[in-house]
Amino acid sequence: MKYFLGLLFLISLFSCDLEKKEQPLDKVEIEDDIKSSEDNFRAFENELEFAQFCVQQIIAGNYNSLNDYMDEKGILFSPYAYIDVETAQQFDKERFNQSNEKMFWGYADGSGDSIVSTLDEFIKKHVSWLNLKDPKLKINVYKDKPKTYGSELHNVQEIFPNNTYVEFYLPPSQEGYFDWNALIVVVDKENSNYLLKAILHNQWTI
Repeated sequence: MKYFLGLLFLISLFSCDLEKKEQPLDKVEIEDDIKSSEDNFRAFENELEFAQFCVQQIIAGNYNSLNDYMDEKGILFSPYAYIDVETAQQFDKERFNQSNEKMFWGYADGSGDSIVSTLDEFIKKHVSWLNLKDPKLKINVYKDKPKTYGSELHNVQEIFPNNTYVEFYLPPSQEGYFDWNALIVVVDKENSNYLLKAILHNQWTI
């Protein structure tokens, strides 16, 4: 009986030891897969394909995957199509991966309330609404000033001249409604490489 109990005790210890060893191995394999995918520099057919890739990575929170696609100034984010250069937030490679910092992004249209949020919170509100597979989504690529859909103002062509603007526009839910949304991705091209310059949220403003 004592021998049987002792054998059970040894088997349980051996099983626990295996379980502890297996868990870190699985985690390392997953992290290595993510790292290897982030380290692979991709080639893109055009600005639209590049913009779609960037939006997908940002919504998924894969900020590291964009390190190879930004210049030394980084990526600018703005809650509106009119860029306030004093409050729009610019993220270089180092800052882009420190998303827990609370930042001031300007003032909300209409209410005038301060927009204070982390990068993750900003993306959740102003970017993550975009579903690239939505059949109602309209995509426009501009070389000049993007189209306006109401009273909102644009100055992107002044802040980022000679760039390409890829716009993802979701029409209002019903005719006459003001609940449309748009996202403008500013893309630059150096030699044969594309660079992400800015992400601008656009909506109806008073």
